[in-house]
Amino acid sequence: MKNMILGIAALLILGLLVAFSILPGESSTADTPANDKFQTFLKQFPKATLPYAISKEQMLEQLQEATQPVDDESANIKDHAPIKIVEDPDRFISSNRLEYVSRVPTYKEPVAQFATKQHHAVIYVVSQGFGRPFRSYHIAVFDKTGKRLATHSLANAGRSYLTASTINENLEAVCSMYQVNWASDVDEVSLEENSITGLTLERSENIDLTKPSEDDFNLQKLKLKQPEKKEEKVKTIGAVFN
Repeated sequence: MKNMILGIAALLILGLLVAFSILPGESSTADTPANDKFQTFLKQFPKATLPYAISKEQMLEQLQEATQPVDDESANIKDHAPIKIVEDPDRFISSNRLEYVSRVPTYKEPVAQFATKQHHAVIYVVSQGFGRPFRSYHIAVFDKTGKRLATHSLANAGRSYLTASTINENLEAVCSMYQVNWASDVDEVSLEENSITGLTLERSENIDLTKPSEDDFNLQKLKLKQPEKKEEKVKTIGAVFN
């Protein structure tokens, strides 16, 4: 009798274990609404492979285009309007510093996305207004759940300096800054009447793109400030290094 009771008890316990094992459990990360939103966000970016480069030649071409004379400003605005603007209602991409210190509209355009074993990353272009095509390239890195880990400036161009970057398979970048050499003094001759004679490498820096940048910390400080107390100054275009 005792053995029978023990046997019945064992069957009841086994039944309970089976019942609990088939009950709906907590959804996995891949099935959560937040992850669904992240996947929708990623679909806006064309898939690309690593290594990936935004070259000095590419940025120099942008600078030369930006300094050409403009006969029809309205046509120029139309020509350089973003082809596609990133839709980001869930703010997977952090706000750009210019959005905090300037009233001029800021636009983000999707460029590329990458996936590694541990991370997702997207590259996007930031521009202000629809004027001359001064565009800066940025990268945002996420873990596999869609949590943003870091943002970095990769490449931009200005009249004095331009930057370019190469990213390897480990999401490590070599960012290089070049001085822009002009035929005449840019303080005396307008850019439209001047010409670029070459670039001089100023310095290069190795960056782990999965780690927060200085801009990440500076943006956090800006968020904590009242609008009327914003004192953060925008770095000169072409001289942004993390």
